[in-house]
Amino acid sequence: MGTFLTFGKNLEDPNLNGGFLRSSDLGLSWDVFGQELSTLLITEFHVSLDGQTIVGNPRDSFHLQVSEDGGQTWRVTQLNQANGPVAISPTDPSHVLFVTGQRTISLSTDALESFTPVITSESNITDIAFAPSDPTIVYAVTEGLIVCASNDAGASFTEIVNIRTDVLNP
Repeated sequence: MGTFLTFGKNLEDPNLNGGFLRSSDLGLSWDVFGQELSTLLITEFHVSLDGQTIVGNPRDSFHLQVSEDGGQTWRVTQLNQANGPVAISPTDPSHVLFVTGQRTISLSTDALESFTPVITSESNITDIAFAPSDPTIVYAVTEGLIVCASNDAGASFTEIVNIRTDVLNP
């Protein structure tokens, strides 16, 4: 698959806009792609395990950008809710978790054609990650240092620890 980076809209100098970068040799050389997104500030993105599906979340747009051919072409989802982290299942690229409204994780099982909210937090969700050891386990973390877990690939979540009250200040 390789290593991916994004650098998009440069707020200080629009001439420095880029797009996405991809390296397949541990960063020795880079390939620029997705330049049609260079006018957007992609704040969050995720790449499927095979490198073919890329989901980007541009700031202030609320519509996800999706490529299903390794970044050759892009489409804008009709979902008008995206606002934060995004995670693609390592076993099924049409299975995507993403944040809506900063505090809700939503699940799409049809390549972002539709979605269902699955958990809402009291504070902003800052990260979503599938466990490398088991694709049915997903973790989510909030600004309030609450960690939630799912054992059904993101269909439901349960709070497992409040780091602030249970670990740092018991």
